Amino acid sequence: MSVVKKIIPVLLITLMLWQFILMPVKIRAGTMSDPEIDDGSDGLDYTFLDIDRVWFDDETNTSLSVFMKMMGGPEDRIEFIQGVRENGTTAYDYEVYFDFNNTHYALVITVLAAFHGPLIGDVIVLYDTGIRTVNYTESGDVESEEPLDASIDWDWDGDNKVFTFIVDKEDIGSPKIGDYLTHTWAAVWNADEKPYDEQRNLTDAIDTAASYLLPGRDYRITGGFQYVYMLDISAQNTKANITPGGEVKFKIDVNATCTNENGSEVRFFASPSVSNWTVKFEKPSVNVSGENEFTNTVYVKAPTDAKNGTKVTVTVYAVMYFREKNVNETLESNRITLKITVVAKKGEGAGEKQPWYQSILKYFKDIYVIAIAAAVIAVLIVAMVLARRLHVHEAERKAKAPK
Repeated sequence: MSVVKKIIPVLLITLMLWQFILMPVKIRAGTMSDPEIDDGSDGLDYTFLDIDRVWFDDETNTSLSVFMKMMGGPEDRIEFIQGVRENGTTAYDYEVYFDFNNTHYALVITVLAAFHGPLIGDVIVLYDTGIRTVNYTESGDVESEEPLDASIDWDWDGDNKVFTFIVDKEDIGSPKIGDYLTHTWAAVWNADEKPYDEQRNLTDAIDTAASYLLPGRDYRITGGFQYVYMLDISAQNTKANITPGGEVKFKIDVNATCTNENGSEVRFFASPSVSNWTVKFEKPSVNVSGENEFTNTVYVKAPTDAKNGTKVTVTVYAVMYFREKNVNETLESNRITLKITVVAKKGEGAGEKQPWYQSILKYFKDIYVIAIAAAVIAVLIVAMVLARRLHVHEAERKAKAPK
């Protein structure tokens, strides 16, 4: 087998792997069949302590719902009670974890008792709810939790064995549309002794689904609107040098989301700080639908008389134009600033003022050239004079010679 035949399969495999690596990951809201966190059965004896899956859904502009499905559990629910726990009562914390804006959060439902009896049937007592901030060790274990002055609404779906955590967005940092909740995971703890025990860590958990270092899928805030619009741009490079009359280019990464069925159009704009500079885009406009990630190129051209050392900034932004009926609004992206510095062409000053020593050198260089030219002319004149004198002398000699 030739070397070429050996290389071709390797190249094909490499290209396939590279395409897989570069494939964009879509962030989407979860459902029961497609949750952010999917744990499955751990084979626990008490299925009401065994997390099956967790998903984020039913978002409004002010609240967020999180659902924790258990492998089993009671079908009925006793009314919510809060007070002094009776001696001998077992308590469990059902917690959903996530990060937002550099803060670690936990949504908590504390179950005072959950058991099955042949005479009283299935029973579950929801004792308390709350939100806590979490401290992690470097290894990703829960080091401690501190309760916030906030509570959450709750529900228990006995038919589907699902706890519902309903939290006000203001209590978790007020995330806006397009923000992400990251490091999603869940756990059930034995909270019979100290619900906020500083020594509590993952080894003490009854059951966990994912973990802080190996989390589930991120959740993107949508605001609960029917349609989601999001537009964000960033520059791969923001600084460049340019020669007079030259052109430089910048790569712009674009993240555009438009979930309505009509799609939208994203147009790109630029404003240079100097009027006689020109800016153009490889893609002046792009039609988008759904979630889109693509790259655009910005070309900036300097005038031929640009002075060396001139600094120019170009402000770039994008605007999404909706195609919904009776909607005249637009969505503008963030603005990014590109910085460009003019440098002289090689061997030219590009119109800039020369340093003093260069002027002196040029002066002596010019004097040297003039001196050489004058010397050549002088030599030619002397040669002509001598030739004339020789000619006259020869003529006089011939005239005096005897005939």
